[in-house]
Amino acid sequence: MNIVRIKGYACGYYSDSEWEEEIYLLEDDYNKIKDLIEDLTIYIGELDGKYSETEADIEIKIVKENELNKYSWSSNGEILVDEINEKIYNAGYNIGELTDKADKMLLNVDGMVNINLTLNKSKLEKLYECLDELKINY
Repeated sequence: MNIVRIKGYACGYYSDSEWEEEIYLLEDDYNKIKDLIEDLTIYIGELDGKYSETEADIEIKIVKENELNKYSWSSNGEILVDEINEKIYNAGYNIGELTDKADKMLLNVDGMVNINLTLNKSKLEKLYECLDELKINY
């Protein structure tokens, strides 16, 4: 089953402060609401200081089922959820229920995980050996 990633991003013009969120929907669920959210516009407040507003870029991408393991999946869309729910709620949809379905499906995906690791230089060669065993590019 394909997943639709809805990503919001905004960057302050003066401050370079950033806001970024993304949520996931099953493609079937997205198709039910896409007409309701096609004109979605989100303004993020205070990126450039008190009372400022910055328009967010909204990116919608369909990820095919056979490509799901190439991505890191971390849903974190508080503002996105609120704004989308405002558009779809009166039509009988609840974005929380829709994202929960996708999140449950993604729990079973062997997706990419980013890790940060700090270790002594003396252990570096051993780490490379382990990565080679796992056939991981570094």
